[in-house]
Amino acid sequence: MMASKSKKSGSRGMRGPRRGGPKKNKLTPYIALGAFVVLVIIAVVLIAGPGKSKPKPKGKTSEVSSGGKRKKTKSSAQSSSKARRSTREQRRREREERKSKRKKRSSKPRGTRSKKTSSDVVEAILVDENGERYALVGDRQLKQGDSYSGRRITAIGMGELTVEHRGKTYSVRIGQPITQ
Repeated sequence: MMASKSKKSGSRGMRGPRRGGPKKNKLTPYIALGAFVVLVIIAVVLIAGPGKSKPKPKGKTSEVSSGGKRKKTKSSAQSSSKARRSTREQRRREREERKSKRKKRSSKPRGTRSKKTSSDVVEAILVDENGERYALVGDRQLKQGDSYSGRRITAIGMGELTVEHRGKTYSVRIGQPITQ
């Protein structure tokens, strides 16, 4: 019979297929990827250009003569300066309006104010038989020293009252409201 060759140890002359093949550098894929990225960046820079160009002047210079000097056109320069002037004036007016509104708000007294009604008006000054004067405010007769809505009457003259409120003294004539 024929002797068969076993694969275990009997075959010295024949080698089996190599395992793993030739040894490769482990960094090769990373180097290739880096080269690809660099090429993409260079392509983008070339396509996009070197960056932003200088901004063109706005309307002040529009024509270039053959000598290389720029000629100013009056119409475009005037229109742009007029537009700037008008916007500047508009902003100034708006600022003044805001300031005046602030002043109005700050000049208003804080707190509650009593409403001026017809009953607060000094209607007449009366004199009785003894010569004592009374002021007719609304439907009340007030004499010197009386109080009306937090105001003290300090004096009653021929055509006016002297009223004191929170340390301030002021005069009120006939037909005027006692609350100011």
